[in-house]
Order: sequence, then structure tokens, then C-alpha cells
Amino acid sequence: MRRFLMFSVVAIQLAACSVSYAEEASISDLLRDLKSPEPSVRAAAAIELGQRPNVPPEVVLPLAAVLRDKDRTVVEEALIAIQRIGPEARAAVPTLISLLNKEDPALNHETLHALAAIGPAAAKAKPGIQKFLDSPNKRLKIVASIALWRINPEDTEPLQAILPDAIAALGSGDEHLSRQAVRLLSTMGPVAVAELVKAVEAGDPAVCWRASDALANIGPDAQSGVPALAKLAAAEDERACWHAIRAIGEIGVASPVAVESLTTALTNESPMVRAHAATALGKLAPDSNSAVPALIKALSDDELGVQISVADALGMLGPDAADSSDALVVAVQTEEPAVAIHAANALSQIGAPAAPAVAKLLADENSRQLAAMILGEMGPGAKPAVDNLIQAIDDKNELVKRDVIVALALIGPDASKASDKLIALLDDPDAAARPAAAFALGKIGEKRAIPILERTAIVKDNDRLRLASAHALITLDPTNDKYIQLAVPRLTKALSSEMPRVRREVAAALGRIGAKANSAVPKLSEQLAIEEDEMVRDQLLVTLAELGPAAGQAVPTIVGLLNDDNAANRYTAAFALGKIGPEAKEAIPELRKNLRESDRFLRLVSAWALVQISPDDSDIGREAAPILRTGLDHADAQVRVQVINALAETGRTDPLVLRALRKAAKSDNEDVRNAAQDALKKLEPQK
Repeated sequence: MRRFLMFSVVAIQLAACSVSYAEEASISDLLRDLKSPEPSVRAAAAIELGQRPNVPPEVVLPLAAVLRDKDRTVVEEALIAIQRIGPEARAAVPTLISLLNKEDPALNHETLHALAAIGPAAAKAKPGIQKFLDSPNKRLKIVASIALWRINPEDTEPLQAILPDAIAALGSGDEHLSRQAVRLLSTMGPVAVAELVKAVEAGDPAVCWRASDALANIGPDAQSGVPALAKLAAAEDERACWHAIRAIGEIGVASPVAVESLTTALTNESPMVRAHAATALGKLAPDSNSAVPALIKALSDDELGVQISVADALGMLGPDAADSSDALVVAVQTEEPAVAIHAANALSQIGAPAAPAVAKLLADENSRQLAAMILGEMGPGAKPAVDNLIQAIDDKNELVKRDVIVALALIGPDASKASDKLIALLDDPDAAARPAAAFALGKIGEKRAIPILERTAIVKDNDRLRLASAHALITLDPTNDKYIQLAVPRLTKALSSEMPRVRREVAAALGRIGAKANSAVPKLSEQLAIEEDEMVRDQLLVTLAELGPAAGQAVPTIVGLLNDDNAANRYTAAFALGKIGPEAKEAIPELRKNLRESDRFLRLVSAWALVQISPDDSDIGREAAPILRTGLDHADAQVRVQVINALAETGRTDPLVLRALRKAAKSDNEDVRNAAQDALKKLEPQK
């Protein structure tokens, strides 16, 4: 089956014909090319349509027509395009059903994938799919089971029936079949855990590591497999060992046996195993704090990658890793830049308990700037270092002075002891640090500075000071229309700053202003499309979410981030689209695709967003409700409240939804309890 067309004969033909499409190639041109007499042109058009986000509905029927093409590659490309379009390709279902009748295993395989991608809207294909459950072809049996489950997520019977075959396929020696089996077993979730644990316990290295991967993908629901995985973590086979260790971290349940096995693995002869062990211990934080002494020792490992993983783990442990502060301060001063950066990040995550150790570095003029930057990253947690930072304001190096002042700014109101010194700097026309002082006074919340800030906000020949002063004024009084009128244009312009911290701060300030900053939406959208810094990108998304419906113009750009490599950005993009609401309707196809992702939280926030965008769509409600129910056990109470509100919006009154809400109505958390009770009042009268 064609999965890597560039290596095929057809790819050579495509290159010879110079068939390619610019980003702005029109849909009408692509639809025209689907009818070209040249197979290579038809195939290229299908490829391009599959890669385009948010293709319009009128694309589906022409693609479905191409499924009858005489050229095999064209059909295959059209199938892959339909898979990528997902639920919005429902119009292709009749043609896909006809393809299931062909005696062609490879074509059947891709057709089943396409029906699975379409999901509930492919219900009419169930009879045609079910016949493959008896096929001698294990690949077809597995993908048919997945398709039936995608069409009706409430029915797990097809998955349970295929379970023995899926377990057996892990050790089949067929790489593609084994990957499909891992995917299916991961999809099964708790249903598959017992058999996967048996596969791990059987000890066959070729099977163990794949079974471990499936357990890792299942996550917390696979916690009964942790003892077997902990035992496997001591295996002689390196691959089986580190896959088991990774699974323990992904499951995220820190039993004593898990922590002990990972701690022991820190001394394994394999650097890969040691690095994975450190990473897993970090993921089990804070319940893995007993491993801190071993991690401190491992911080001096001979392997650079292990040192980095250990530093990251100590950072994830946060304040519980306070005892590692001195060792991390030493690591910060190493000649290895990567280790120094990760150690600095760890210290900032440990926060207040590490502040005294970092504050000592302020006395060393060679380390002062780095210490200030670490303390700035700690934010309010660096309060113990305020006195040391105030002394360091007098540093003769203007760059060091700036970073010291910025650190005080990021500590916030707890750095108010520095206000007098900062006000004096702001009022000194010859002080180079005036912009930093203005920024800090705003973040500290020092309203005594407002008269000076009103003057410095309109000074001539100092753009940085005007921007910092406007930022401070809007921080001190975000509802003041005079300050809003003054600040929004300057903050908007500063979104193009070369400094990521500046871009992040001005975006956050625009978010605080809210809908009155709607004139900034075009620039926010433009910057989001090109932003490379992940933290800034996340803040831009948060700001657009805070602007709500006023940010509708940014929807196409936000939709593009639903496929971002950074999971956190994908979550925030989905959240922002939900906050924008009905104005984000063009995001529905991509959000529906997310409902089939293995990432549980991505599925959850996408389901929530879909309900916010289209609360009256019964199809969306039906798809979203089972996923939303899984969010009722989320650790964050506010997430549970949002999930409950979304369930109420779906109008679903089936027993599973009502039962879950009744349970939530007995929650110990008052907000959750009240939200569930309100939801039940809304839904139960409709029964």
C-alpha cells in the first residue's frame, strides 16, 4: 500500500511532470485536476486536498468519485485524503461501502481506515465492516474492530472479540501488524490491561516491549500492570527494560515498587535506561521524592543525556527536590551549556526552597546575571532573594542591572521593598534602566508611581520607556479607558519585538484588557502564525481566548495549531477555539479529528470546545458526551466543572451521562457539586 509515495514509480512521474501546488492554490484548481487525463496529476490533487486544513464540504463528493478511478495510486491517495478529512467526509460513505466488496486486502485495509476516521457518520457501513471480523487476514480483523468502535464508541464488543488476536499479533514478526495491534490494544483501554500484563509477565522480549507501549498509551487505567513493568525494568534486554520504564512513567502511578525499580535503574549499565529512569521518576512526582538522593548522585553521571534527564526530573519534583539545590547550582556553572540550562530550569521549578542557594550567586559578579535570570523564572517563589536582588540593583553593568530589576518585577508584589529604589530610577532622566524600572513598578503594583508613569508614557525619543510605562499603567489599572487607548497600539506594535519575554508580556497585557483590545486581533493572529517560542505561542493563544468572540478573525491560524508538535499548544488552541465559540465553526472538522487522538486530555478539551462552538448540534453532542464523561475524574476541579457544564449543553439524557452527573453531584468539591446539580436540573426534566 502506498504510504511513502516519494519512493514509488508514481512519485518519479510526478516529479517529471513538475506537479506541485503553492500554499494558495485554489480548491477549484484542485477539483479540476482531479479530472485530469494524467493519473499523476489526479494523484497529486488528491494528496494536496488531503493535506489542506478545513477543506470545504464540496470537496468530498469529487474525492469519492475518484475512488472509482482506474489508476490504483489515484484511488489510494483519495482514500488517504478522506482519512485526513475525517467526519466531514461522510458523503463518501456509500462509495467506501462499495470498495469493501472488492477482493483486495490492501484496498480494504485503507477503506476501513477511512470509515474509522469518519466515525459515527459511517454507521451504514457496519454490516460491510463486520464481515472482516472473520477474515483470516489479521490486519483486516484489527482495523475492522477499530472502525466499528470508532463508529460506535459505546459498543466495546468488537474490541473484546479481537483481543486474543491482537495480543498474538504483538509477537507476529510482522512490523506493520504489530504496530496495528499496539494501536488497537491502546484503544481498548482497561479492557485489554489484564491480557497485556500477562504478555509482559511472559517475558518474551519481542512481545514485552510492545505490550509495555500499549500499557503506556492506556495511561493511569493500566496501573494494575505496574508491578509486572517494575519487574521488567530490571530485565537484561535493554529495549524491553527502557520500554517498561517509560510505561511506568506514562501510567503515572507511583507505587513503592515502581519508585524502587526506577531508582535502581538509575545505576543500570545502559545510558538510555538510566535516562529513561530519571524521566519516569520526574513524571511520578511528587510521589517519587524518595528518589531525590539517588537523583542528586546521578546528576554527576558521565553521560550528558543522563545529566539532562536527571536535572529535568529534579525540576519536575519541584520543592520536594530542595536538597538538590546546591548540586544544581554547581551544575549551572558547568561548561556544558545544555546541562547548565536544564539545571537552571530545575532550580526555577524548585522555587522558593532553592532561592537562598541561587541568591548566593548574586554575590559573584561573574554569576550575578545568570542568578538574576533564574530567580526571575522562579517568580514569586524567589521572595527569599529580594534583599539580595535590591543590593544587586547597583551593579555597574547595565545588562545585569536590567535582569536584576526584571527578576524583582517577576516576583511581583512581594518585591515591594524595592519600590523606592525603582521609583528613583524611573524619575532619573539619565538612568538607562528606566524602562525596566517602569515594567517592575507595574508588576509590583506600586500605584505611587502612576504620576511619573503618566509622564514617562509620553516622553519623546525613548520608545522602550513609552512602551514599558504604558504596560505598567495598564497593569495597574486595566479598566482605565485613557490607559487602554494609550496602551493598545503600543502593546500591539511590541508583539513584533525580537525579545520573547517582551512579546509574552505585551500579549498577556492585551489579554487583561479583554474585548476592548480587539483592534490587536489581526496582529495577534499574524504573530501566532510565525511565533517560534513555545511560551509566547501559548500566551498568544491564552490572550485570544480571553478576547473571546472578538478573536474570531484569528480562527484559521488557531486551527493550524491543533496539529502543533507541542501538546500544550494543542490543548490551548482547542481551549481558545471553545472560548471564541460559534465564531469558530470552521474549526469543527479539525476538532472532530482530535476526538480520535490517543492523547486523553486533547480528546477532552476538543470535545469541550466542540460543544462551546456548536451546542445545538446533536451529532456533536453524541460524539462528545462519552469523551466528556471521562473528564469527570480529572484531578483539577475547575476542569470537572467545565466538563459538567459542557455535558449539560449537549442536552444528552442517556443513562450513562445522568449517572455520571449524579455521582458528581455528591462530590466533596462545592463547585463541582453545584455544577452537577445545576446540570441535572437542566437535563432530567427532559427525560
